[in-house]
Amino acid sequence: MTPPLTTPSIPRLTTSLGSVPVLSSFAAFPADPSLPERSAEAEGAPGWPCADMHKRMRILTWCGGALLLAAVAGWLYVRHAVRAVPSFYQQVLAAPTAQQVEASEGLLAAASTLANDVRRQGSWHALFTAEQINGWLAVDLPENHQHLLPPGVSQPRVQLRAGSATIYCWYRDKVETVVSIDLELYVHEPNVLAIRLQTVRAGAVRIPMGNVIEGVSKAAHDARWNLRWLQTEGDPVALLTLPASVDDEQVHYSLTTIELREGELYLAGTTSYVGKPRQPVVFKESLSRLRFQR
Repeated sequence: MTPPLTTPSIPRLTTSLGSVPVLSSFAAFPADPSLPERSAEAEGAPGWPCADMHKRMRILTWCGGALLLAAVAGWLYVRHAVRAVPSFYQQVLAAPTAQQVEASEGLLAAASTLANDVRRQGSWHALFTAEQINGWLAVDLPENHQHLLPPGVSQPRVQLRAGSATIYCWYRDKVETVVSIDLELYVHEPNVLAIRLQTVRAGAVRIPMGNVIEGVSKAAHDARWNLRWLQTEGDPVALLTLPASVDDEQVHYSLTTIELREGELYLAGTTSYVGKPRQPVVFKESLSRLRFQR
């Protein structure tokens, strides 16, 4: 009698995820003695699919975390750097009020002398200190000429060095930061003032010059100034042509020299006229008597 057919028992393997049985279709068959036995070390080798997948996931996780940390650190650095206030600007803003008033009056007196000198035929010159300029910017500008400042700009100050200068100001709009502009100032040709922009910063962060160039161009257009742009060694240079005469009389002014010195601004030029020269004018109260063109 033929014995009944029986199905060989198939062992069940249990995964590490729970008690769900996993059928091993090859467990019921004898192993091939010619093949080496798979060891635990082999299962952790790079060629083992599960171990390789877990390793890749760990690498991706570490890379993603590192990128996230780098982005957060970069954002914090930029946020802190944009809010940085240069030490010179802090010092000049902290100057005593009485000292600023005295310096402003000194600038008005020097401007009065210059206004009288340029109405006389011949050469003239003037010297303004950075302290006088900053005093006028602190006292007379906000009191009498606030309209000269662009929206969002306040408390402008200057730092004068030999051959260069830096303009500082607070800018408050979507962000609150101190904008600083490094520049050179010189006479390109008689009555043509050259302003070479070198760097622009928001706090300690260097920013593109596009907005500054656009702002200067708009201000010149609104004031009907003759302004054009050139480029020197990659730096934009604004050329501002000053009028040779400002009234109906045949009086011609020629600005020939501007020098940036350590803490000083020096101007020089000549005046020629045809007809009766103008009488000197003395400024007694404030530079607000001057009529600025918007």
